[in-house]
Amino acid sequence: MSFCTTCGKPMGDPARFCPDCGAQQVTPLQSQMIPFRPVYSTYYEQQFTRIKQSGEVYKGQWNWAAFLFGPIWALTKGLWAPAFVCFLASVVTYGLAGVVYWFIFGARGNWMYYNKELRGQTVVM
Repeated sequence: MSFCTTCGKPMGDPARFCPDCGAQQVTPLQSQMIPFRPVYSTYYEQQFTRIKQSGEVYKGQWNWAAFLFGPIWALTKGLWAPAFVCFLASVVTYGLAGVVYWFIFGARGNWMYYNKELRGQTVVM
């Protein structure tokens, strides 16, 4: 026999809602769960905050890590589509588009990462 966590009335064993007051029942394990929030480095926290506060007008500052490591940086951030496009364009243009794309990663890498993490969109540019 279990009891309602809101009104205290006895209820059936695995009930999700109290038949008396209609309150949703929370198991002890659910009440102890903390919602997941990814942890970003201080640099990305600051960039994401500035982008959000500007109403997404600010697109992020130059990202040296994204510029120097290009598609490797993109893969570590989960930006699979831009890394794939960079690789494919490099193969087709014998490396020229790859170099151009490294500058795109440097200039818009923070914006790409922000879109993926906070808006759930992939920006390929």
